[in-house]
Amino acid sequence: MSKLGRPKKEDSLCNRVTVRLGDNEYASLKNYSKLTNLSVNEIVRKALKLLIE
Repeated sequence: MSKLGRPKKEDSLCNRVTVRLGDNEYASLKNYSKLTNLSVNEIVRKALKLLIE
């Protein structure tokens, strides 16, 4: 029997990471999110990519 539903992307986001932030760090992250119109997830992914490269 074949699987139903949407096919998975080649680079699917199936791994989860949890991070604890202080009030100031979280406020800065939310403020940057509003200024750039990017989600917190997008900001964290971009920052991680920059650190690794």
